[in-house]
Amino acid sequence: MKRLFLLVALIGLARVVQAQFEVGLAGGGYLYKLTASDPDGSPHITSDQTFPLNACLSYRDRRASVANFFAELDWRHREFTAHLDEGGHGGGTRSVWDTRLDHLYFTVGPEYGRKSLTVRVGLQLGWVIGGSMEGTTSSWSIYPPPEGNWSKDTIPDQRPDRFRGDQRLLFAFRYTRALGESWNLSFDPFMSLSLSSMLASSDNQIRGFDLGLRIGVMRYRNGRGFWTRLRAGPLRVQMKEPKPNDR
Repeated sequence: MKRLFLLVALIGLARVVQAQFEVGLAGGGYLYKLTASDPDGSPHITSDQTFPLNACLSYRDRRASVANFFAELDWRHREFTAHLDEGGHGGGTRSVWDTRLDHLYFTVGPEYGRKSLTVRVGLQLGWVIGGSMEGTTSSWSIYPPPEGNWSKDTIPDQRPDRFRGDQRLLFAFRYTRALGESWNLSFDPFMSLSLSSMLASSDNQIRGFDLGLRIGVMRYRNGRGFWTRLRAGPLRVQMKEPKPNDR
């Protein structure tokens, strides 16, 4: 998955040659739906959150052609209860985790459009940067005690080490309105789909999708964009591009 992520990032980078760019900051809210699956149990997810918060730091190169490169750092907060089943027909465990997670996603990909409305598609690589979990774990068996293991433990508030950052696919629009010569107001509806599970190690899988809207500002700058700077320095040798004094 990480190799695919890097491949798409390089494809997006290879299309960017213009020396103009924008940086922006946006915030808003989103709705999410998480589902849990396991062939041997009946796990499920419940959440009472109505509209959790989301914030994003964004960058995009600009040029005259249709496609541009973009990159984002995206913070999302989630609170939910995970009801997990692990085991088989002879016995297993049932866990209930009251979970609070802060994810940070790094996204890269192409952005299509030339005027005020653009569409972008990107791969998101996530990390858990904060949160907590607490709950109970119950063990069961088809055999009664003492042969079988029947117990119930209370898990105190602790780090969310059962969870990890997931990989996702982003689909988003961006509508901008000029606020002056160098600033744009942006409206950014998005959808994000899970490609991997949020659980670090388990028989269960937790996946889902997000729908949200961010509103922010973007500043337009003249100057060399990300790809232009990278191409002029570290990538010169790899691309076998002759230096100016060698031509």
